[in-house]
Amino acid sequence: MNITTQFPRPKIDHITNAPAKSTCPNMRILHLANHCRAGNGNVHVAIDLACQQVETGHEVAFASGDGEYVNLLRDRGVHYRNLPHGRIGVASNVRTLTQALLFCREFKPDIIHAHMMAGAAIGAVCRLMCGAPLITTVHNSFDPHSILMRLGSRIVAVSAAERAALCARGFPETKVDVVLNGTKGSLRESALTRDQDTVLIRPCVLTAAGLHQRKGIDVLIRAFSDAATTNPTWHLYIVGDGPERTSLQNLTLELGISDRVHFLGFRNQPQKLMQQADIFSLTSYAEPCSLVLCEARNAGCAIVATAVGGTPEILNSGAAGRLVPPGDVPQLSLALGELMRHRDKINKFRASSARDSKFFCVERMTDDYGTVYNRALRSRASARPNLTASHTQQE
Repeated sequence: MNITTQFPRPKIDHITNAPAKSTCPNMRILHLANHCRAGNGNVHVAIDLACQQVETGHEVAFASGDGEYVNLLRDRGVHYRNLPHGRIGVASNVRTLTQALLFCREFKPDIIHAHMMAGAAIGAVCRLMCGAPLITTVHNSFDPHSILMRLGSRIVAVSAAERAALCARGFPETKVDVVLNGTKGSLRESALTRDQDTVLIRPCVLTAAGLHQRKGIDVLIRAFSDAATTNPTWHLYIVGDGPERTSLQNLTLELGISDRVHFLGFRNQPQKLMQQADIFSLTSYAEPCSLVLCEARNAGCAIVATAVGGTPEILNSGAAGRLVPPGDVPQLSLALGELMRHRDKINKFRASSARDSKFFCVERMTDDYGTVYNRALRSRASARPNLTASHTQQE
């Protein structure tokens, strides 16, 4: 195989800290992920980033397990390499690492970008072989295994709140950057099967989340039940699936609102439902930088959400949506009830949500990552003269 022909290596003339596309030099970027399946926020960010980086002139590769987005990556000009993850056993892990090292040697990346813990471990070994800086994005800092992301040359927190949390856990402050997520302009929707058209019964509250305890859907159901007592025409729609679904459905039966709470399951295009909703609510106990909140702002939803992680940053400290404490049913009920009773307040929050929401776009996010990459490359370049001088003195 002629590696030079398959992966023509662009020349990097200079490194700049400016995020603008026109001043960002072309790079060879390798993304590492466990898989490229839909329904995982880490993967969604990585897919959006890889596709947009190709649009801006970079040579991009994506090494991961299989998934629905393989064809999208290939169609957009991303070099995809299947790199199976998830099998238990030393032999399987060695094979995965060996394949990653071989691909890294072929592609010769300028930047290695890991989006999950396994990718950080693999990327750290690849960095030793090829010398490229390793960028790690901490999508879920609440996961105790996220400590592995410290292996990065530079570490990306997805909100300022997450940066503070990481530094409090011992991550070096000088290595941690902040890049907020962005979803507007994503190509992912076009790669998935079209959802069956669903017309929501209005007025309604909508949420979109995995049905896990961390998402606090039970809190939302209880708060809706309280608020809906004096607002009998309102309905609640829950988009998403997960292990809590049965217990949540039983909760609606206990509260006597099962006819007004609708479980829609996982949807490929929740944005279409957001455009119909009167209120969007996210009631998580932990939320580093929610993609669905970015989508809800892009859709111009009136938003009520818990003040955790990066959510206050997405909602401009409450200017673009109501913030309530996590797990607080009475406060959430009051916030929902106030909007339910006053259409003018819904309209006000819809306008404030849509205002400046274009910030949460894939293009801006990609530019910000370009700044991080450049910073890592400059640090590597400045370290090399010192290393050379040290060897000369020893000789």
